[in-house]
Amino acid sequence: MAAAEITPTFVQKKEVVYDVATGTPVPVVEYLIYGTKATQNDWILHDTYTPGTFMYAYGGTIDSSSDGAAETVTYDDSEDKIVLAGATTGTFYLKVVCKDDSQ
Repeated sequence: MAAAEITPTFVQKKEVVYDVATGTPVPVVEYLIYGTKATQNDWILHDTYTPGTFMYAYGGTIDSSSDGAAETVTYDDSEDKIVLAGATTGTFYLKVVCKDDSQ
């Protein structure tokens, strides 16, 4: 099966507020995403689901046996893709952190 675009089941956005900052503050947003990953290297469109300047992402995938593995997450700016490169398939949970460009 070829890798394909994922339509997440759920996307939640949170504005991150820091109590103390040194220098010029950077407005940050976090996205919590979950959905189903069918094959290695399936991807999510960054600008569609997690708008902002990509900073980093991490997460995990739970397979049909309820076993979990850390997800290998990469970002391809030229194709606007957040790629779930890990071999485990099933339900994925992902946190994506971005600079909030709307401010």
